[in-house]
Amino acid sequence: MILGMVEILAEALVFSEKSGLGTDKLDDFIQMMFPHSPFAAYSKRMISGEYAPVPPTRPGFQVDLARKDCKHAIDLATACGARLEVVEVMDKHLKKAKEIGGDNMDISHASLPDFAD
Repeated sequence: MILGMVEILAEALVFSEKSGLGTDKLDDFIQMMFPHSPFAAYSKRMISGEYAPVPPTRPGFQVDLARKDCKHAIDLATACGARLEVVEVMDKHLKKAKEIGGDNMDISHASLPDFAD
């Protein structure tokens, strides 16, 4: 669920930036509607650019571990005849994040505007 939430939040932030609304206004709304939640925390992290901490500091949810979880969820869904399209998109974005930032990249890197399809 966290992976899907981060993907949806990333899309909303990219849309708010590209539409001219701005990420700060969307973040204000998120902080008001979902205070003290993963939505609020990831929104702040995505906007601030804290997705690539300087080593030896480790990311909150490392890309490789998230991709492992994506694969596991996708495999489970496939086995029972379901599909997790949001998780599939997130996995694609995580792959790009790994290519760009290596091992020290957090899943919130998916918020970068160039990830918008």
